[in-house]
Amino acid sequence: MVNYSAAIQYLYPDAKPNIDYVIVAENEVQEIHYWGLDVPPPTQRELRDAWEAYLANPPVEPPTPSEELQGVKMQLASVLKVNAEKEIELQTLKQQNALILVDNANKSVDLANVKQQTAEIMKMLAENNILGGNA
Repeated sequence: MVNYSAAIQYLYPDAKPNIDYVIVAENEVQEIHYWGLDVPPPTQRELRDAWEAYLANPPVEPPTPSEELQGVKMQLASVLKVNAEKEIELQTLKQQNALILVDNANKSVDLANVKQQTAEIMKMLAENNILGGNA
């Protein structure tokens, strides 16, 4: 049995039921009781064809509030997971940076020791007239 209202909505998606048209059903017989659109009302054949097209390609129903909330929760969980992963990555980078800073400090101390030892050697060479080319 053709659902007139669904068929009309399929044909005229902007039409408003009970405002632009009124369908009356009695004993499983439907009729267009009022038609207020600027086009002629659809014929029985047009209604049947529209109904069949509607059944073949039903409109996508918007999600229910519960489904929408579930989707938002899933998105939030995904964002939180990525955030947690980024936080772990940040902590790892901070630890690596701290190790590099300690390593650089150790190398600076080593370099200062080498410079001091070089200065002591240079002083000793100079004191013993080994440095300077005096023969």
